[in-house]
Amino acid sequence: AGAQSTAFGVVTLFGLAWLLGRINLSQLLISNNNNKDIVFLFINGENWNYYGTLELSKIILEKRFPYKIDKSSNEDNLHPIESEHIDIMINIDQLGINHNHTYILYDKTHPFLEKF
Repeated sequence: AGAQSTAFGVVTLFGLAWLLGRINLSQLLISNNNNKDIVFLFINGENWNYYGTLELSKIILEKRFPYKIDKSSNEDNLHPIESEHIDIMINIDQLGINHNHTYILYDKTHPFLEKF
């Protein structure tokens, strides 16, 4: 509630977008291919058994994300993002304020996070 609400995560996401626009992405990416896209997603349904994340995972594995058909030509407008194209995913779900420490919860250590 208050400052530690969902809006706090949105503001943090905007700050992350600003920061990523100013760093050399080769420091962040695992692969040597610097031709990568950055996708910011706002996912709904996380309080209901991670529905949004599960649906996103499903459509990525089915090669349907992002998927948009041009109805006039019946062709795809966007190239699907496949799971092997994803180097890092950052979930900003539960944020709080601690002036003394920074805590990062992660599944696997990304080389970029080893600096912190």
